[in-house]
Amino acid sequence: MRNTYTRGDGGSQNRAGTEFCSPVIDSTFKSKLIPFDYGDDTYILEFSEERMRVHLNGAPVFKIDAGSETTITGVSKAVQAVITVNAATYAALADGAFVMIDSVKGMSELNNRIFELSDKTANTFKIRHNGEYVDSSTFETYVSGGNIREMVEIDTPYMNDELFDLQYVQSESELIIAHGNHMPLRLIRNSEIDWELTDTFNSEEVPNAPTDINFTQGANGTIRASYTVTAIDKITGKESLPGYVDSDAVIIGIDPDTGGGDPHPTHTIIVFSTTFSGINFNGGGGNLIKLSGILGMTQINGYHTVIGSGEGGGHAYMILDVDSRTFDPFVAGAGVLSSCATLDLTTAAPTSAAPNIIAWDFPESGAPAAYNIYKESSGVMGFIGTTTNMTFNDTGFTPDLTITPPIDASVNFEYPEAYPAVVGAIQQRLTFGNLVSNVERILMSRTGDRLNFTKNSPLQDDSSIDFSTCFSSVET
Repeated sequence: MRNTYTRGDGGSQNRAGTEFCSPVIDSTFKSKLIPFDYGDDTYILEFSEERMRVHLNGAPVFKIDAGSETTITGVSKAVQAVITVNAATYAALADGAFVMIDSVKGMSELNNRIFELSDKTANTFKIRHNGEYVDSSTFETYVSGGNIREMVEIDTPYMNDELFDLQYVQSESELIIAHGNHMPLRLIRNSEIDWELTDTFNSEEVPNAPTDINFTQGANGTIRASYTVTAIDKITGKESLPGYVDSDAVIIGIDPDTGGGDPHPTHTIIVFSTTFSGINFNGGGGNLIKLSGILGMTQINGYHTVIGSGEGGGHAYMILDVDSRTFDPFVAGAGVLSSCATLDLTTAAPTSAAPNIIAWDFPESGAPAAYNIYKESSGVMGFIGTTTNMTFNDTGFTPDLTITPPIDASVNFEYPEAYPAVVGAIQQRLTFGNLVSNVERILMSRTGDRLNFTKNSPLQDDSSIDFSTCFSSVET
């Protein structure tokens, strides 16, 4: 018997075989096939140099249905074959499109082959294969008929020698892809013929924060108070990052913290020129801050983090969980530090008769269902209440320090030092590892919220996780 194998429990069984489905994108390059399950359908995603094509049920997926194809009316026999088509169905095709030709009578050498469309005119075009014009001078003579259908294909950043190092994990209708030379990408199936490659992480998963937060003291006293407000998305129930107000701090320097003995690899020192209002250090830091408009060290822009204690005297303070050692050098001349709403004047302990009144404006976009209000205590922002209004009266609530507002992740995937080479999923968390700047570093998303890498300070059970392995050797 041929093409069979003997079963362990007796008898024999046919050996699984293969079936020709379609030529590869470009036979001069490698092709990597990745399965993608969607309901009852199993797609095969074919990756080649800087391109990806979709296959389903043993055949390429086309952008239009059968019966809506561009029809061929003539093909020349020439060193550079020229194909004439019915112009009425031709407008959607463009130079560079990859098409399959079938049902040609006479010049059958064109049938069931993939070509790149080139040199398009009103009703003609030439075709290329593996980058070269197709020579039809020795083909059979064209008789009639023929259809052209464009294949579903998108551009990718992956080069030929990177394809077999791609790491991926599927989550519902998305494939998250990692490679150490690129920022992680999300391949999204919007429909059978609509696939999208995007680099958005965090931004679209986290609602916009309230704006213009301020508060009015209930009475004068000796207590300094700080508040912040977050928005709760009406549809997803997710919580925004804290709302901020700009301070009057003038930033004159940002450097990695390498002083005072051993360096702090996840801390950065920020230096201000003078004292300033709007930030509550509380004798040891703790205020939530955001940096923007920084020149030179642009990687630090947009970070939401916690400001720590003073370093080295003067007006130098540590910002926590930001490792700037691989960032570009700081350039003086710009930069804004924003923080939670902080009252410079001292206030009395709020009461129902004389409450501190916190107010804010709508986020830049979105329609929140509610707002969470947090109050600082011992350097930590703790939860004090929820409202659907645009103001909140603090009548003396004690902050719940086990519930803190989200702050940004300590990694920004836009920069090469944060590119991960490995991706996976564990316990409902999207997980990245083997970062360019630290092969031992592991990043895990919030529980059940795979694209959200915000965290809390102190950490909560569902916060994102950022840690390094502690082994004597590391496989890369």
